[in-house]
Amino acid sequence: MLAICLSFSAFSQSSTPLMGIEGKIGAALGRSFAMQNLSSLDSLDGVLSADALKANRLAAYWRNFIQYYRSVYYLKTGDRSASEKAINQAIGSIESLGDKSAEDWALLAACQSFGLMFKNGAEAGALLQKVGESAHKALELDPTNARAWFVLGQSDYYTPAQFGGGKKAEGYLLKAANSTQPAVEGGTMPTWGREQAIGMLIDLYAKQEKWAEAKQWLGVAERDYPQSQYLEQARKALEGK
Repeated sequence: MLAICLSFSAFSQSSTPLMGIEGKIGAALGRSFAMQNLSSLDSLDGVLSADALKANRLAAYWRNFIQYYRSVYYLKTGDRSASEKAINQAIGSIESLGDKSAEDWALLAACQSFGLMFKNGAEAGALLQKVGESAHKALELDPTNARAWFVLGQSDYYTPAQFGGGKKAEGYLLKAANSTQPAVEGGTMPTWGREQAIGMLIDLYAKQEKWAEAKQWLGVAERDYPQSQYLEQARKALEGK
C-alpha cells in the first residue's frame, strides 16, 4: 500500500500530462456531446496510455475514469448496450488491480453504482451490496474520502424506501460535503464527490422542505463551485422560500 501511495504522490508532483487531468476529462466529455463522438475522450486516453505512463497507477485511475465517462456518453446518447459494456469494462479493469488505493475503491464503487441501472432483481441487489463494500473499503484506507461518502449517500438516496433506502443519505452526504481534504498540488488527484454531494444535499433538503438547510448549502455551492451545473436549478427551487 505504501508503494502505491508513493507512486500517486510522485506523479502528482512531476507528471505534466496529468496536470489538471480531471478538468480536462470533464471538458473532453462536454466536447464529445457537442461533436457527437468520442474523439476528445479517446485522445486523452491515448495520452494516458503512452509508454511513459502505462505502468503508472494514477494514469490507470484516470483511464478508468475516462471509461466511466464513455459509459455516461453512450447512455446519454441512447446506446444502453454500449453504455453497459463500457461500465462493465471499467469495473473489470479496477477489480483487476492489486493493492487498490482508497481512490481506486471509491471509483470502483461509483462505477458499480452506475452499473445498477442495467441490473434487475437479484442481480441489482448483489451489485448494490458490492457498491457498499467497495465504498467502505475506500473509507477503511481513508476515512475522509469525499468520493466514497458521496457514493454511499447517492446509493442510499436512490434506493427505494421499500428496500431500506433513504435513511442514511443525509449523514453520508454531509460527510462528503464537510470534507476538508486539501487539494493536491498540481491538480492531478481526484476532487469529484464533494461538489456532487452538496448538490444532492440541496435537493434532499428542498424535498424535505428544510429551506434553511437547503439555502445554507446553496451558499456553500455558490462560494466553492460557482460554475456548477446544478446551481441554476437549485436557485429556482429555493426562490421565495
